[in-house]
Amino acid sequence: MTQETDQDQRRRIVDMEKDVANFEDLQGKVSKLNPFHGINFLQVSFDETLIKLANAEQQVEDLKLQLDDALSAEDMVVRLTERNLVLGEVCHH
Repeated sequence: MTQETDQDQRRRIVDMEKDVANFEDLQGKVSKLNPFHGINFLQVSFDETLIKLANAEQQVEDLKLQLDDALSAEDMVVRLTERNLVLGEVCHH
């Protein structure tokens, strides 16, 4: 009896695996037939591109701020160097 039950269960498992494979195959075919399938892909791609663009724009703004800070620091170093030279000349005279 258990041998028959075991065989019956194995047969049912094989049948279920076939059903799952058929379902996945049909699901793939339906998604290809869906006229909005390509549009959905394009929309997702467009949305991802917008996010990347926003991130790139933020990085550009951050880099501009860093550049402004670096230029200000460079200007300060030049002014301090000039003052040092002037003070050095005054001290030596």
